[in-house]
Amino acid sequence: MLAQITSYWSGLTKAQRFAAGVAAGAMLSVFSAVLATTLESELGVRAPSMSFLLSVILAAIWFGRRVALVTAVCAFFVYNFYLVEPRYTFGFAGFEDVFTLLVFISVALLIGTMAGNLHDQRERAQGQVRVLSGLFTVSRSMAECTSEREALERLASGAREVVAEDVVVYGEDGAGIGAPAPPDSDDVLSRPWQREEVSAEGERVAVLAWKRAEKTPGAEQEIAVRLLVELARVAIERTRVVQRRVEMDTLAATERLRTALLSSISHDFRTPISTILTSASSLRDFGHQFPPATSTDLLVTIEEEAERLNRFVGNVLNMTRLEANVVKPRVEWIDPLEIIEAVQQRLAKRVLEDNLVITTPAAVPSIFVDPLLLEQALINVIENSLVHASGGKLYIGADYGETNVRMWVEDEGPGVPETDLARIFDKFHRLDGSRNTQGVGLGLAITKGFVEAMKGEVSATSPVRDGRGLRVEFTFPIQAELVTA
Repeated sequence: MLAQITSYWSGLTKAQRFAAGVAAGAMLSVFSAVLATTLESELGVRAPSMSFLLSVILAAIWFGRRVALVTAVCAFFVYNFYLVEPRYTFGFAGFEDVFTLLVFISVALLIGTMAGNLHDQRERAQGQVRVLSGLFTVSRSMAECTSEREALERLASGAREVVAEDVVVYGEDGAGIGAPAPPDSDDVLSRPWQREEVSAEGERVAVLAWKRAEKTPGAEQEIAVRLLVELARVAIERTRVVQRRVEMDTLAATERLRTALLSSISHDFRTPISTILTSASSLRDFGHQFPPATSTDLLVTIEEEAERLNRFVGNVLNMTRLEANVVKPRVEWIDPLEIIEAVQQRLAKRVLEDNLVITTPAAVPSIFVDPLLLEQALINVIENSLVHASGGKLYIGADYGETNVRMWVEDEGPGVPETDLARIFDKFHRLDGSRNTQGVGLGLAITKGFVEAMKGEVSATSPVRDGRGLRVEFTFPIQAELVTA
């Protein structure tokens, strides 16, 4: 009950509080008269001045100095009308009554003023605490802002909490920010509305407009507005600094990526191009002098290096597609064993049949993937194994559990150190100390991007057996939601 009364009282304006206080003061004056009459008739105690003085003190404590002064005046008239002889008339029986009344009024005014001042100071202190608490809350929320608009929205909500109910923030485009129903511009420019510009880095970014209200006194209102605007300025400048830093970091990362790409292309593309040019020029200039076997070897070299160059270019283009987020898998239900068979056919010319081991059950549940992307992902892993683990056997397999299907590629190479295992799917990553410099370093990164684009997961394990080998495994859910293109 007390909490409801307090909440209702805090929601009243100063004028409403003063009116309620005057009504309460008048009632206290009447109560004092009744109390004085009861004490005199029942107990023989004649102390009307003390009874009325009590009403003035209570009014001062509860409602403040102004209400206490009004209550003192009301008490004077009630005291004179009911208790001063002749009763029920306004008058005085003698000088003693006049002197008593004057002393009462003086003491009532003095005590009421003192108590009222304490009340007013308490209310001002409570208001200041409320304002400071609100400013502290706003400052914490401003510190979490990540954009200018968010900072302006926090400014509007903070001003509505601390300064006034009617608050709107106008951006440079004239649109209202943080207000469900912004007032008309003519209304904002009218006298009841106050304005304060929000600037950052020497330029205006918004205008804070609020309608003068009783929530915060004028002087405190101006201070609160200035502090809120300053908090917004700092938050906006901080977000700009962070944004510029992110842009600089992005540019730096892009520059590093471009440099690494150009370096890799200049090295890895130059070798097959040089080989193709040398072989082609040799055939053109001396082909009629070469025996058929030599000419055939040169043609095979041109074909192999062209295919190698084509793979390099394909990897660069695929990574560009992934970076641009334009890879859209055309998913369908596919038997994983069909994908493995297609990969095996593509490897027939490059891997001896005895070095390729296929390990699969008789049947595997279908998975909802893009067959071309999945095949290319497997080929990329195999290409990596052929480069870094040449000479050993290559294992391709698949199996399944209750919830997923697994496909893997495993080699018998030297393996990957634990420190590098988590980074082998990064762009342009090469193992420390590796003597093999073939490739741009994008194959496994593209594999990871393709598999994740199909809602799968990719992982790497090393060593696999006898302290050697690398196993790259794909995992796809058996039950996948059908999506329509």
